[in-house]
Amino acid sequence: MSSLPALPTVKGYMPTSDDLAEADQVISQAAEVPEFWAKKYEKDAVKNWDLFYKRNKTNFFKDRHYLVTEFGEVARSDSFLGSKETGLLVEIGCGVGNAVIPLAEACPNLSILATDCSSVAIGLLDERLKTEEASVAQRISTRVIDATSAEFPPKDLVGSADFVLLLFCLSAISEAHYSSIVDGCRKILKPGGIVLFRDYGKYDLAQLRFSKDKGRAATASRLPGEEDFYVRQDGTRAKFFTEESLVDLWERQGGLERVELLTHRRCVVNRKQGKEMKRVWIQAKWRVPLPNDSHVSL
Repeated sequence: MSSLPALPTVKGYMPTSDDLAEADQVISQAAEVPEFWAKKYEKDAVKNWDLFYKRNKTNFFKDRHYLVTEFGEVARSDSFLGSKETGLLVEIGCGVGNAVIPLAEACPNLSILATDCSSVAIGLLDERLKTEEASVAQRISTRVIDATSAEFPPKDLVGSADFVLLLFCLSAISEAHYSSIVDGCRKILKPGGIVLFRDYGKYDLAQLRFSKDKGRAATASRLPGEEDFYVRQDGTRAKFFTEESLVDLWERQGGLERVELLTHRRCVVNRKQGKEMKRVWIQAKWRVPLPNDSHVSL
């Protein structure tokens, strides 16, 4: 009788000062993209995501079933809202629905607007919804919205949502748009509404792989003018955040109240291959202050 393959071991870890120094050395080796190409990648951002989804269809990302646990407010939307009314969640950068479909399955009192800059992604999500249970599909609507455009947010969304979800989305956008996106998310939310955020953290394995190290070719190049911002070989981009950068953006500049801000570090150990993969991401929740709130927590 054959034995089952050993599952990877996942454990938390805390980097030492030597670990960070070594990581900084690796990061410093990343080649920088010429200014001309950096501007072209910015101009072609939507086009490159359309091409990404044309190549990968719905097969690249896994469904994110963990969100109900990590963002429990959504699962408890009826008590959060103080009534049995259906809450509204707007996702910015929904891709092909790897977040919104599991959320709709787990949260019967939740309606969802799934938005993305890529019309190809939205088309794939629309096709996928045709195969879902009616009780799920009928609570998910889709829309092509570019959060970097001057028209963001659309007027009909202002003050409409109880939750805004950004899941590995902001990292794909240049820093020049961050302030307007934060302002747009705040406008979409009702007073007391919550931003649900999860994205790459600095020193994540992906960032270290973006630099040349130990004879291995780099998988991306650093973009000029922004710290920890890279472009992959397919033209899509990735930013790696620190807690401090997010505090400055969402709290000091955006005026939102912190509900949660955590850096998650996980070491995935493949015992068969003898490899360790150290992943880092930041998870946060920010609340739009209520009219009678006297201050913003920093």
